[in-house]
Amino acid sequence: MSLFRVNILLAFAAFLFPVVSYTSSDFVVQDIYIDGINKVDRSVIIEKLPFKIGEKISEQELSRTVNNLYDIGFFDDVSIKIENDIAIISVKEMPLLHSVEFHGVNNFSKEYMLNILNKFNFIEGSFLNLNSLNKIKNEIKLNYSAKGIHGIEISVDKKILSNELVDISFNIDEGPISKIRSIHIKGNKIFSEKSLLKLFKSNSTNLFSWYKKNDVFISDILESDLDRLRVFYMNNGYADFKVQDQKINFSYNKDMVDILISIDEGSLYKINDIKLLCNSCELYKKVFDIIKIKNGDIYSISNINNTILSIREYLGNFGFALADINFFIETKEAESLIDIIFSVDIGDTVYINKINITGNSYTHDKVIRRELRQLESSIYNHQKIKLSKEKLDRLGFFNKVVMEFNSCPDSNDLVDINIDVEEKPTGIFNIGFGYGSSDKTVFSAMVSDENLFGNGSELTLQLNRSKANSSATISYTDPYFLDKKIKSTIMLDYKINNQHEVGNNCKIKSFKQGFNLEIPISESSALSFGSSIEQNNIISFNKLSSVYNRFVNQYGCNTKSININLGISDDTRDSNVFPRVGSFKGAKLDFSFMDMKYFLITANYQRYLLFADKYIVSINGLIDYGISYGSKDYPSIKNMYAGGIGSVRGYRNSSVGPRDFFTGEYIGGSKRILANAQFYIPLPNESVDKTLRPFLFIDSGRVFNESIKKYNDSIDCGWRYSAGLGVSWKSPVGIMQISYGVPLNRHIDDDIQNLQIQLGTNF
Repeated sequence: MSLFRVNILLAFAAFLFPVVSYTSSDFVVQDIYIDGINKVDRSVIIEKLPFKIGEKISEQELSRTVNNLYDIGFFDDVSIKIENDIAIISVKEMPLLHSVEFHGVNNFSKEYMLNILNKFNFIEGSFLNLNSLNKIKNEIKLNYSAKGIHGIEISVDKKILSNELVDISFNIDEGPISKIRSIHIKGNKIFSEKSLLKLFKSNSTNLFSWYKKNDVFISDILESDLDRLRVFYMNNGYADFKVQDQKINFSYNKDMVDILISIDEGSLYKINDIKLLCNSCELYKKVFDIIKIKNGDIYSISNINNTILSIREYLGNFGFALADINFFIETKEAESLIDIIFSVDIGDTVYINKINITGNSYTHDKVIRRELRQLESSIYNHQKIKLSKEKLDRLGFFNKVVMEFNSCPDSNDLVDINIDVEEKPTGIFNIGFGYGSSDKTVFSAMVSDENLFGNGSELTLQLNRSKANSSATISYTDPYFLDKKIKSTIMLDYKINNQHEVGNNCKIKSFKQGFNLEIPISESSALSFGSSIEQNNIISFNKLSSVYNRFVNQYGCNTKSININLGISDDTRDSNVFPRVGSFKGAKLDFSFMDMKYFLITANYQRYLLFADKYIVSINGLIDYGISYGSKDYPSIKNMYAGGIGSVRGYRNSSVGPRDFFTGEYIGGSKRILANAQFYIPLPNESVDKTLRPFLFIDSGRVFNESIKKYNDSIDCGWRYSAGLGVSWKSPVGIMQISYGVPLNRHIDDDIQNLQIQLGTNF
C-alpha cells in the first residue's frame, strides 16, 4: 500500500505541533503500536483512542486522537501515523513534579494553597500538566478576588532538573485590597439613592468600615446586592425593573474602585385578577383560600413566592410531595395592571420508601430515628419532616443536619429520605477560674457528656467554689427512660450557701437527692413529676437576724424534708442556649412535708421575637409564691431573692428585697416578681453572633416578706428598676454574662453594683 503523510497543525499554544499521517481513504486498523511511554501505562492511551483494532477509522478520527491524548496532560508531544494498516502513536512524556512551592502568599495558609493543588492533582510525583497549571492560576485569582484583592499577579518558574523531573514555583504579587471609593445608582426616580444603597452590603469607605469591613469590593457580594435591589423593586410593584449596566472602574494600582449602577425602574403595577388552575376539584377551594393576594394589591414577587411555598407545604401535608406549582403573569402595560395565574398539578400521593442515615459514626442510629416523626412506609408529610429536622437540631449532637429526597427508580409514588449529619464533640472536660462581682474568685470544674456512649443520655459532674457559694452536683439524664418518651433525671446535690455577706452571720449546708420524670403531652409540651429528700443544717457564727433566729426557734438547726414537685411546660424555642424565636411557658408546684411544710408555686414566661431576620427582642416574666401550712412560718432558708444578673441588674446580688431591721441583712421573702426585656444587637459576623450576643436591657423586680407586717422587724424595699447594656458569651466553661446596669429609681440606702460578671447564667 502506498503511503503519504499530511501534517495537521493544532492551535495548541503550549505544545509542539503534532504530526498525523493517514491514507487518503478510510482504512481498518490491524494493530496499534505506542512508542515513547515509560511512566504512563499503555491502557491510559488506549482508553482515549476513538477506535479499536479491527475498526475502520477516518482522518478526522486521527486528528481527534491527537487532541484526546494532549488533553490527558501527560505528554509534551504527540504524533500518529499509519503504516501497513498499523496505527503508530509516538509520545513524549511530560516531566514529573519534583516540588511545588509558593512565594509571596500572605493572605492564605500553606495548607489552603496545597488544597488548591490537590484539587487539580498538581502534586509532587504527578506529571507536569500545563492545562492544570493554567487552571490553578485562575483558581488562585478567584480565591483572592473573594477577599477583595483584584490586582494579583502570578508568574510561574520552571526549573528542569532532568528529562524526568521539574521544580515549579508560583511567584505571587498579591497587590492591595480593593476598597470601594464610591458607589452610585443612576436611573432611579421613585426611590432615593440613599434608601437604595441601604439594601447593599457593599458600601463606600466610611467611619465604621474598619469594623464592618463592608468597603472591600467583592464581586459576588455586589451581585447579591443587585439581587436584593431587584427583589426590592419587584416587591414594590415594579415588575419590569431591570439593572441595565454596572461599571466597575479600578484605580491604576487597583486599590480603589468606583461603581456605577444603571437601572430602569419601569412602571408600578397592581394586581388586576388572580386565577388558579388546579387539576384537583376536591382541593381547588382549599388551595385558592391559601392565596392571600387580592385584586388591587401592589405587585410583589415575595408574596407570590410565599404563596407558592404555602401551597407546597399544604399539599405536602397530604402526601403530594412532588406537586408541580408555577405561576404566570399577564401584563396590561397601558393600564399598569397584572393578572397572576397559579398553576397547580398535585401529582401522585407519595410514600416514604426508606430513611437512610449517614455521618453518625458515634451516635447510635436509634438515637436519631426515635426523634423522627416521619416514618418509613407512611405517606409523605411536610410538617412531620420539618418537625423531625427541628428535633434533630435541638438534640445538640450535630453541627449540621441535611435532609435530601430521592425519587425511587421506576416509581412515581416512592421517595427515599437521606439524612446526613455532621457530628460534633459532646463530651466536655473543663477546669476554669473566673471572677464574679458578687462571688469574687470563682473556681469551676465540670465533666459532662450530653451523648454518653452515643446513646443520647447525659452525665454531668460539676464542682463550683466561691466566697459566697460552693456546690457539687452529679446528675444523669435518660431522655427515653425504658425506651419510652419519658425523660428521667436522677441527681445528687451538695451546697454550702453564704448568701448573707453583711456580717457573715450564718452558713447553710444543704444535701439533696432526688429524681424527676418528664412526660410529653405534645411535641412542645410536657408534664413533670419529681421527688427529693433534702437535709439542711444552719451553722450560726454571730447574732442571727430576726428572720433566721425565728427559723432556728421554729425548725431547729437541722431539718429533713421530702419534696414533691409537679409541673407543666411548653417550649417552642429554637435553641436552649441562644434562642432566636419561640417561647417558653412553665408552671410548677413544690410541696414539702416532714420538718418543713410549705407550698411553692412558680410561673415563668419567656418570649423571643425576631425582626428582619437579625434583630431579637426577648421578654421574661417570673412569679414565685410560697406559703407555709401548719403553725410555722414559711421557712426562711427557702426565701427568694432579687438583685444581680438574672433578676435586677445594677443592684448587688440578692440586695433587692426586705432587710432585717436590726442587722441590716438582706432576708429575701416568700414571694417574688421579676420582669425583664432585652434587645440583642446583631453582629456583622454570623459565626461570632452564634457565641457572642451584645444586648440592651431593662429590669424590674420586687420581693415580698410577710414578716414585715406580722413582726415589724424588717424594712420593705419596694419595686426596683434598672437599665443598661451587656454581653453574653458562650465560653468553654459555660454561659458568661457581663452587664453594666444603672438603677432607675435609686434609694439612698440601695446597694449598687453597676458592673457585674457571672458565669453559668443564661437569660
